[in-house]
Amino acid sequence: MMFYTAKDAWMPCEWQKDTTNLLVGFCKSEDLIYMQKQMHLFSKNTIKEVLGQSDDKKVNKVDTYYGYVFGILYLFTKYKQDTPKISFYIVLHTLLIVCDDETCLQELQKEILQLDPGVCTLEKTLREVLEYVLFHVERQLDEVENEMTAFDEKISPFDRGIANEFREYRRLMLRMSHFMEQILDVCENLLEDENTFFHTEHLHQLKIAKDKAVRIEERVRMMEEYIEQLKEEFQFQQDYKLNQTMYVFTVVTVIFLPLTLIVGWYGMNFTSMPEVTWKYGYLFVILLSVSVVGCLLLYLKRKKLL
Repeated sequence: MMFYTAKDAWMPCEWQKDTTNLLVGFCKSEDLIYMQKQMHLFSKNTIKEVLGQSDDKKVNKVDTYYGYVFGILYLFTKYKQDTPKISFYIVLHTLLIVCDDETCLQELQKEILQLDPGVCTLEKTLREVLEYVLFHVERQLDEVENEMTAFDEKISPFDRGIANEFREYRRLMLRMSHFMEQILDVCENLLEDENTFFHTEHLHQLKIAKDKAVRIEERVRMMEEYIEQLKEEFQFQQDYKLNQTMYVFTVVTVIFLPLTLIVGWYGMNFTSMPEVTWKYGYLFVILLSVSVVGCLLLYLKRKKLL
């Protein structure tokens, strides 16, 4: 557990409840439990949510309580398993970040402590947290865009696995769209500032984060449309392939159906058929079949069906 206060430089310090300077803390859930036992600062329900003991789903949200604001943010990943969670508490002039993912916690600490402490505000610090989450969304979105560009070049109606890939990408983009809606709700709830923790002249920091979230949401929507276009193109290729196959079968049927009739006709071998006993009957049927095929081919070619 580490706390820093913003003065001329970021100075390590202890928890201070009624500080007038910006105070930023970084800790894990076990540290939060220790703090709660010592000072009883926060609601037990929020502690349960931090520990993952509540029945709530993985939803990005912000809740306002008496004297503080509690929020949960998740880092978007391609797969739902092991999604890093960032919980945070906002008290007057204070931001406490709780995360059990060591890499995530260290990266957040590094990003925030790089800010100029002389001009850093609570709003600016909170913006850094939001933009850290948005950065991971953008990184996943960039990967999807690159994959879809390569995917566009290899689309083939003969690849049966492409339909399943389309399904996976559509599910991924649907998750990303819902995720961004939640982030926008978080930004709007923070901007409402029910506890009046923020200064009006600094609220533009949160608006910047919200505007960035809006732009990413637009990119997600455009990617959804692009995936839908690729799916339609793939479907068109499949339909065209099927039509070509049916066309070939139709032409073959048109050409050989008369031959089937001839074979069936002379295959009955009635004694009254003069061709059955005729010396040149066999040759006659061969020439008749060849003539029929030739006439049909010539007809189809003139009609530009071949």
